Amino acid sequence: MLYTIYLLSAWLHILAAITWVGGMFTLLLVVVPSLRRGDRAQAAAMLRDTGPRLRDIGRICFGLLAITGTFNLWARGVRLSSFGSAAWLASPFGRAVLWKLGVFGVILGVSAAHDFIWVHAPPSQFWPTHSRRKRSECGVGRPTWGD
Repeated sequence: MLYTIYLLSAWLHILAAITWVGGMFTLLLVVVPSLRRGDRAQAAAMLRDTGPRLRDIGRICFGLLAITGTFNLWARGVRLSSFGSAAWLASPFGRAVLWKLGVFGVILGVSAAHDFIWVHAPPSQFWPTHSRRKRSECGVGRPTWGD
């Protein structure tokens, strides 16, 4: 029974990762390029519609990744004390877990900074009004830190 739950958890873990990566690629390869050409008002409206949805889906995926990842480690016999074991940390599995946790932490940190700091910062912080270029000339998603 535990093995079946583990397989379901591993499947959900992979599905959450694929969903998050797919959302990022959709934003990067579909939404942002449409913002750079064509009708900017329509493209901006599309970003306003898709951005919060992708953000919410991403947060759900992060939660699922944390929960299923923790359960998957537990099901494989990894305990909190394992992280203090030099032998486990030196093993290929231990190193892979540390790399995954490190990458997950960086992605989570950048996402949190984007959602809670950069998005809520006043636009003038990223596109100074005294700049020689107009905001629209800077490109969407490309902050201008000064000339």
